[in-house]
Amino acid sequence: MTTTQQLVTPADLQGRVAGFTQAALLVTVPVGALGGGAVAAWLGNVPVLVASAAVALASAATMWAPSGTREGVSPSAAEPSPPSPHAPSAPK
Repeated sequence: MTTTQQLVTPADLQGRVAGFTQAALLVTVPVGALGGGAVAAWLGNVPVLVASAAVALASAATMWAPSGTREGVSPSAAEPSPPSPHAPSAPK
């Protein structure tokens, strides 16, 4: 995820986007713990743990599945382009 984030984010916004992502991830931890505890109190521990494991496996599977994330990225952002033969050369 970080590589894709760095490929699609302009260089001058890298720090802000990384900071926002980190803050969003840290905020969701206590929210998820409270929600999971409430659901576990309602349904029981085993169904919640099985559902959590299924979600984790599905999430991991999407990381290995081929995707077209590079299709929307301009070539200049992904790799430096070779110099044009028609570009003026630098003075020596």
